[in-house]
Amino acid sequence: MGTADRLYKLDLGDSLPMIPISLILDKIFLTFLSMMRRFDVSMPPIGKLTRVGHIQHSFDVFDREFTKRFPEIEIDRFVNEVLISTRENDQVTFDVDALYKLLNDLQLVGTIHSIGPSDDCHIIYNRRVVIVDNTGKVVVL
Repeated sequence: MGTADRLYKLDLGDSLPMIPISLILDKIFLTFLSMMRRFDVSMPPIGKLTRVGHIQHSFDVFDREFTKRFPEIEIDRFVNEVLISTRENDQVTFDVDALYKLLNDLQLVGTIHSIGPSDDCHIIYNRRVVIVDNTGKVVVL
C-alpha cells in the first residue's frame, strides 16, 4: 500500500445480515449450482454462500461507489475488511465522517478504526497485523 499519513480499517462484517436473500440466490447460488453440475462437486455450506454473497455485494456496491467518490484514495480488500490509506497531499478530502456517510448512502454498516505513524496496529483477516511505521510506510505482517 505504499505510505500513508492515516490508515483506516473498515469492517463490513456487520452488513452481512442486511444482504437480500435474492442477491445471494441470483448471483451466487445459481453459479454454485452450475459449477456443481459441471465439476461434480458437493454443495458448500449455506454460511459460506452467504459470506461469498456479502463479499460480492461489497465489491459490486461499496468498491465501485468508493472509487467514484474518492478516486485518488487507495483501497485494499481482505475479505470483508477494507484498508484505506490517505496522505496529506491527496486531492480528495476524506475522513471518518465521509466514510460513514458513504456507508449510510449505500445502506451498509461497518466499523471504522484508524491509525497513523507509530500508533497501534490493525488486526486484519487471517490474524495479519498492519502498521504504519514512523516513516509512514504501511507494513503488513
